[in-house]
Amino acid sequence: MIIIVDGYNVLRGVLDGREAGAQLRNQFLTQLGRYARRKKHKISLIFDGGSSHMPEKTEQHGISVVYSGYIDTADDLIKKKLTELNGKDVLLVSSDRELNSWAAKYDMPSIEAVDFYELLQSALEALPEVAADTTLPAIQLSDGVEHDLDRLMEEATRVVPVKQQDMIGRAEMRTSPSYKQSKINRKLLDILKKL
Repeated sequence: MIIIVDGYNVLRGVLDGREAGAQLRNQFLTQLGRYARRKKHKISLIFDGGSSHMPEKTEQHGISVVYSGYIDTADDLIKKKLTELNGKDVLLVSSDRELNSWAAKYDMPSIEAVDFYELLQSALEALPEVAADTTLPAIQLSDGVEHDLDRLMEEATRVVPVKQQDMIGRAEMRTSPSYKQSKINRKLLDILKKL
């Protein structure tokens, strides 16, 4: 499976407004690398910015890491990547409504950033080689919630607050055939079993 991760979207979602500095980015990258090796997933971690005006791509811990540069945004690169991967087994990790709508256009499921982070933390806790000091603080969706597959599926399909620029995408979703959403939900359920 190929997992496209909206880097700063995930980090901002779990850091409660704290700055996502280099140390936290590296810790997250290390976690993703361990996870990808163990689960045999291909992961692309895409960030905004970088030191160049053009996108910069590196391979770290077995993860493809891309900084968008100054011309494009991470969202632009993610959209291009999703378009290129049309028809493949892909999961988008982002809470951005515009990106989620873009993925849905290609029948690709997406999962909220915080929900993926929870799955990642659960998977890493089950791995014996993961040291406690290399993990970001685990977050709880709410007190007393059982984190079984059904609950995670519910959380992954919840609607996030809509930004004004997302209203166009939302109107398009209303006019889409209803079977598409069901098809995407079935794909997401299949993917969640692999995570």
